Amino acid sequence: MIFLKILNMGIAASWLITAVFVLRQLMKRAPKWLPCLLWALVAVRLICPFSLESALSLIPDAEPIQLSATSQISVSLAGKELLSYDKIPVSNVPVSTMSKNNLFDTLTHLGSLVWILGIAVLVCYAFVSSMRLHHKMQEAVPLQDRVWICDAVRSPFILGFIRPRIYLPSDMDAAQMKYVLAHEEAHLRCFDHWWKLLAYLLLCIYWFHPLVWIAHGLFCRDLELACDERVIKDMDFAGKKAYSSALLACSLPGRRVMISPLAFGEVGVRERIQTIL
Repeated sequence: MIFLKILNMGIAASWLITAVFVLRQLMKRAPKWLPCLLWALVAVRLICPFSLESALSLIPDAEPIQLSATSQISVSLAGKELLSYDKIPVSNVPVSTMSKNNLFDTLTHLGSLVWILGIAVLVCYAFVSSMRLHHKMQEAVPLQDRVWICDAVRSPFILGFIRPRIYLPSDMDAAQMKYVLAHEEAHLRCFDHWWKLLAYLLLCIYWFHPLVWIAHGLFCRDLELACDERVIKDMDFAGKKAYSSALLACSLPGRRVMISPLAFGEVGVRERIQTIL
């Protein structure tokens, strides 16, 4: 069953997510693309339906919760079987055992329905919010190649995937605009808008997993930190101060991007300014 497979993959990925949490704290002064690479490994683990295992592995079994063809239930952790029913034909299974199996089947079925409903809610939320954002951007006017300005925009962001556009506030200061555009263009060169889409799709699939929600938030922050690092690598200290001032201006009250999980906005500004300076 797909739901059990996703549940098992989420449990197995918990150890890797926790390890990335720890490594991320130990890599404060490391290049900012390294945490993004670690999050990519987490994404691979959440997508890949199989994993390499060994008797010496500290990672739990890839299938900690199993349901066999004859309706036996097996629950294991780190190679140790915690719960199992004898492998005997269904016709010879005692009534009490069959009742437990039927209860497990019922709970699994209900869990699958709740899981699908959660996915539908998140997908619909992203779709509706993106459509509302596109509707608000109809009054935008082009400034230059794939850069548009709009009175309804209060903070710069990227919207779209096939033909992404950079939207800026109409009243943005020209001196700040240079740094903001450098930041958003760096995102586009590295296809960060596609990586964010993948991260949100994984969040939709694993919405029931609290660690995946935390990982998604930290990934978005690390993506911004890595982008800042690319932009300021050749700047002197004065340029970094001006770049930080532009970030701060975009984060002031009243300049928050309209909510859409698939639109890039300026997040984690305080941490980013501290890192830049």
